[in-house]
Amino acid sequence: MRVFTLIDKVPKGANIVSTRWVLKYKKDSEGNIIKRKARLVARGYSQIYGVDYRNTFSPTLKQDTLRIIIAISVHHKFNIHQMDIKAAYLNAELKEDIYMELPEGLNKKGFCKLNKALYGLKQSGRMWNETFNKVLISLNFKRFISTHVYILKKITIVT
Repeated sequence: MRVFTLIDKVPKGANIVSTRWVLKYKKDSEGNIIKRKARLVARGYSQIYGVDYRNTFSPTLKQDTLRIIIAISVHHKFNIHQMDIKAAYLNAELKEDIYMELPEGLNKKGFCKLNKALYGLKQSGRMWNETFNKVLISLNFKRFISTHVYILKKITIVT
């Protein structure tokens, strides 16, 4: 997914963010391990404001807003779609130059420059939201800024 690019040297004065592996087991109903999962996570607490990030705000939907949307949708027989995007942050481009040490377990020593948001970075949620917003707008959705809800615009075809 081109999350990072290997580099030989980090620019002078750049902050180097460390990482760690988060390991989890998926189990069946009887407690048997059926899958092992690993996720590389940045240690965002080592980021420096103004150097590694500036804004971190990412909008979230309020529970009251969701209830109103469901009520209006049921009344008007609208369709509601909800989705889960796997590895969402890994699809978000970073604006800042963030350098990180290579993850444990690689046979190489050195550093890498992050190209995409990584779980644990302070700005990852914001970067994902900006990427997601651009995609939905390009697909003819309209965003209500006050509620952070998207609706599909009506498409009129003229022949």
